Amino acid sequence: TALRTRIHALIYNQGLPSIFLTINPADIHSPVALYFAGVKLDLDNIQISQLMTTYKRAEIIASHPVATAKFFHLLISNILNTMISNGVLGSIKAYFGTVESQGRGSLHLHLLIWLDHEMKPADMKEKIQNADFREKLIAYLEDIIKEDLDEFKDKHVFENLDMTRTFNTPPRLSQDNIYAALRTIDLTGLGENINKSPVWSTPIKQQLSSSTPYASPSIPYASPLWNKSLQTPTRDGPTSIMNVLHNQSNINPACLPTPNPSSPNFAARFRADVVQLVETDNKHKHSDTCYKYCDPKQGDKKICRLLMPRKLVPVSTIDPDTGHISMRRSDPWINNFNEYIISACRSNMDIKFIWSGSDAKALVYYITDYVTKMSLSFHDTFALVQKSITSFQNSLQQTSKESAIEKSRKLVLRCYNTLASQQELSGVQVASYLMNWDDHYTTHKFQSLFLIQTERFLQAQLNEICAKQKMELAAHAVI
Repeated sequence: TALRTRIHALIYNQGLPSIFLTINPADIHSPVALYFAGVKLDLDNIQISQLMTTYKRAEIIASHPVATAKFFHLLISNILNTMISNGVLGSIKAYFGTVESQGRGSLHLHLLIWLDHEMKPADMKEKIQNADFREKLIAYLEDIIKEDLDEFKDKHVFENLDMTRTFNTPPRLSQDNIYAALRTIDLTGLGENINKSPVWSTPIKQQLSSSTPYASPSIPYASPLWNKSLQTPTRDGPTSIMNVLHNQSNINPACLPTPNPSSPNFAARFRADVVQLVETDNKHKHSDTCYKYCDPKQGDKKICRLLMPRKLVPVSTIDPDTGHISMRRSDPWINNFNEYIISACRSNMDIKFIWSGSDAKALVYYITDYVTKMSLSFHDTFALVQKSITSFQNSLQQTSKESAIEKSRKLVLRCYNTLASQQELSGVQVASYLMNWDDHYTTHKFQSLFLIQTERFLQAQLNEICAKQKMELAAHAVI
């Protein structure tokens, strides 16, 4: 395919990629997506009540594919331009990402990243024999890839908003202890949080109220029950601790804004935000997708294709003999994440370090195969082609004066149109194409080389030169 050819060209030009990143934006939880869909929101002063229920948000997003496509493009473009390109994972020299549509129609990104170094896999295997290099590589990987939440829970101090009080917590904080510590902080204007449960309920469709915030883009919505606002990072004033707001309103943490780095007590806010996002959106839960390639006869012995749950590893190590990297992990269900990227995208993500050439080849095939996969099964395709041939044969009985070449051309065109008309595309995909947003993101521009046409041109030039030479020789012989 064209995308696979471009990635191969980039590998030939820049070497093998170093990092594989997946970002799956949660459009149904984003106030920005709702704003694009016409919901009247002040993004600098979002009211909790305006975020509605999960079901109603999903209903609005599903009804506005252009808004969803715009949200995806805006979010991905900003993450790539401001975070990836500016070194949140280290200095890079290239990236190439492909856009895929998932079951419910929303989009997500598979991204290959080239770190700015010139080492080949053979060089890496040679360097890992050095203990100092192994330690530095482990330190780098532990800095950009997290496989558990220990670093965010094992903090001893939670500062007050006015920076005048500290709270000593046990060396190993549980999730409940984090919420308990944050609940003791004096939150201006919020009062005391009485909901001690960190579990967030999903509203049931039958329990939804008939009155909804989405009535008209020009009509603001206000709930008589809640009028609390979520301060976004653009505000300079004190912001609400993420988990307290969440517990009070039963809102998915993906709905809440990223903590403001200039706000007091940012470090504690940021850690709490990461903990909530990961535990809510980045923990694996088995589904039918996990076993779609398994033999149904295996029963309970089926293995999750994402290899969950994963093996617990107390200390990160690199085997100098095999080059195998084992990253420290204390939670078997958490997908790999980077705290800064997940806080920015506020959604499910995954990140993997590409160690070998075989891994790189497998990932290139994986991400391009998803983009180019056909939604039609073989038997459906065969039936549609047969239908096209039958229809074409019936039309030939009326006009049989055409040449064989013209008949063949029309047959191929009819088969193609029949198959293309039956391909399943989500509304968001169609909207993205119509808005001229590409199905991939990259740092490089590519120029296609049409080798067949080039070969024909060169052959024609060669034939012309040979003909001239023969004429000159013939003229010289006559003289």
